[in-house]
Amino acid sequence: MNKFLADLGIFTIEVNIGEKIDEELPYGFSPESNKHITNDPAQKDVIYDILRYAYAFQENKDLENQRIIDGEVVVFVLR
Repeated sequence: MNKFLADLGIFTIEVNIGEKIDEELPYGFSPESNKHITNDPAQKDVIYDILRYAYAFQENKDLENQRIIDGEVVVFVLR
């Protein structure tokens, strides 16, 4: 499916479990994040699970990406 979408100029904005979420990316935190509490400041905002990937459209390589749908992730929350 992703190959088909890529042929149309639609691509996944990828993130990976275990990486710290980049606040510039179109991903929101799921309320489920509140269940994943950590005492380690280095673990704050590290991706625990990916619920939905973000997708963008790029008609031309010279143009800026246009977001189609935001993604949703579960991250570790510092308490």
